Amino acid sequence: LVLQAAPINPTCVTSANPIAECTSSTTPEPAGWAKPSYSVKSWPRATAYTPQQVGVKDGYNTIRWAPTAKLIWGSDLKRDNTILFRATFA
Repeated sequence: LVLQAAPINPTCVTSANPIAECTSSTTPEPAGWAKPSYSVKSWPRATAYTPQQVGVKDGYNTIRWAPTAKLIWGSDLKRDNTILFRATFA
């Protein structure tokens, strides 16, 4: 579940006044979302990204990733800034 996304209009970052023109979307954290009884059926599914899709970030090359590791995030790597995710393990 994406809680904070920005910028909503990505072209604003090249404007003369990006602080004024770039907007964000903020959704409050749902009460009780971390409790096992909370239903996340209405939440969108996370997206799994490859290392090539993510690109190299600070410190990326110093981490020893398992070959099966994947980055999961919202549907937009550049815009989705704060997310909640839940997983159930048997």
